[in-house]
Amino acid sequence: MGNHPITMHIRKNKFVGNSKYYAATAGSVIVITGASSGMGKEFVNRYTARGCKLVIGSRNIDRLNEIAKTCMARNPQSQVIAVQTDVTQWRLTFLDIFTQQSNQAYFIKSNRYALPFLKNTHGQIVVMSSYSGEIGLHFRTAYCASKFAVTGFFESLRMEVQNEIDITIICPITVETSFRENSLVKAVQQTNVDQSQVYLESKKNGSSMAVEDAIDVILTAIDVKMRKIFFPTKAWFANYLRPLFPDIVDKRLFAMAKL
Repeated sequence: MGNHPITMHIRKNKFVGNSKYYAATAGSVIVITGASSGMGKEFVNRYTARGCKLVIGSRNIDRLNEIAKTCMARNPQSQVIAVQTDVTQWRLTFLDIFTQQSNQAYFIKSNRYALPFLKNTHGQIVVMSSYSGEIGLHFRTAYCASKFAVTGFFESLRMEVQNEIDITIICPITVETSFRENSLVKAVQQTNVDQSQVYLESKKNGSSMAVEDAIDVILTAIDVKMRKIFFPTKAWFANYLRPLFPDIVDKRLFAMAKL
């Protein structure tokens, strides 16, 4: 279970103002994995605009270098180091926020190396899980299994490090990134269908959202150090109603799921 986005503003007013810890600002050190495209790339854009110091990683070093160069040209006060991931080989001395997008095996290995640095700064781990990490969906058996594992791992870890590190788990519905291009089951099989119209329709009925819209919500959740957040509202309602009306909710999810 997690919070609705509206609670972020309540938490911000009630807690953060009295906390000695603060949101990422100029000079904060942030590691972002999966940074060459999609939400990872948008994280880089947003945090460099704040003047943060970033270490960005993915398998595509050429694209990372291009992103780093563009962001530093746009925001001279920021610093961006591009590293072709294997995160376990990174050598850090200071870390405020560790933003991650990957599978369970990667999460375990990378956090083993990041935890000592995050403890030194009372840092924050940001986990890009998914709505599919709370409710199983058809044609997503492997994906759901990995996301359920990710959520369980970090909820357990939160209890172990609760006085030393903040952990924020992000659970959105479908976000329009290139990740879905690798799906074994395509939402659109016909090549003559206008993809922009497909996106507009899915956005209209609430089954997907743009990267920029998702990052707006996620950054606020990170700034106020939410534990876990579901969005948009439709996803939050479904998660809480499903224990009461499982058959009804499952049928609705089956009808609306965007593959």
